[in-house]
Amino acid sequence: GRCLGNGSCACITDWAGPSCSWFTFDCPPNSLVLTSGCLCFPGFESIDDVCTACAEGYNKSKPGLELCEACEAGTSTDGTGGTSCSICAADTYCQSGEAAKPCPTYSQSVAGSGSEDDCVCDDIAGFIDVDDSAGVSCVCPEGMELSPDGGCTACAEGYHKSKPGLERCEACEAG
Repeated sequence: GRCLGNGSCACITDWAGPSCSWFTFDCPPNSLVLTSGCLCFPGFESIDDVCTACAEGYNKSKPGLELCEACEAGTSTDGTGGTSCSICAADTYCQSGEAAKPCPTYSQSVAGSGSEDDCVCDDIAGFIDVDDSAGVSCVCPEGMELSPDGGCTACAEGYHKSKPGLERCEACEAG
């Protein structure tokens, strides 16, 4: 077994050293005790001599005192303490070193998307992107309103909507 920083032993692959009884180092939690000193577990980095879990969007695959590395755009970790990066799920996007974020309302993306710009309006449900500087903004086109099932539907007879948006259609004036 290999000594752990919490005073217990664990079976760790590729360990060929002596048993736990040989060590007397006082290592912090989340670390391995070796003959030469302490190393943080995979998924943990050494900050001020404390082994701290990698932030979400960062990973470290091997034991050591090195800092965690940012995941590439389109990948992230599933929470803190990541030992590897995984491709972000569909309908989300992952910027480098950040947690997965959902695409804006009524938009979607393919797995592995790296920015909000990769999210596109769900045109099958009838949404269009209103060109504004705020990123993706999906709305129903003119003449359509948001339906109860979450898509866009044509205004009923006797109703209209003259501009894109999520507002309801309005009754036409008499005449």
